[in-house]
Amino acid sequence: MSGLEITGVIVAAPGIIDLCLKYAQILGDKVELYRHLDLQLNEKHLRISDHRIKIQTELQFVKAIAHKLSPEVLEHFLLLLQQLVGKLEAAIRLLDSLYGSGIDSWRQKLKLVMGGFSGVKKVIDELDEWQGCFSNYLMLVTLVGNKHRRRRRTSPLGRF
Repeated sequence: MSGLEITGVIVAAPGIIDLCLKYAQILGDKVELYRHLDLQLNEKHLRISDHRIKIQTELQFVKAIAHKLSPEVLEHFLLLLQQLVGKLEAAIRLLDSLYGSGIDSWRQKLKLVMGGFSGVKKVIDELDEWQGCFSNYLMLVTLVGNKHRRRRRTSPLGRF
């Protein structure tokens, strides 16, 4: 081996080591996901079910106070609700397409681990975001509306 070849190996070694460390971590994460895939998918199903129940509960509350809300507020609730329901349906469809018939073979699991599971995480993160928007707006309307009604009742100026 000549001196130039040895120098090339010495210069390339840190880069090769860095790539091995990087891909070893990624591969380790994929192996861990493969081992616990059923648990992860059950957790995702539970989170989607939790969102569905929250939406139903919040909608019942909105129906109860709808007669006290302005048309603009109701319209905004409707827009938020359309986005939220769309995200919920997308999450349900995605999980059903990936897991609807069950994951029986190692090939199905491997395919899901290598490509499909990151999409599930993204869809559920979007669902979390829209659920937060809807819940925050509901809380804001409830708090501001209650303060506004109390102020109207106790105001010494009569109408204000």
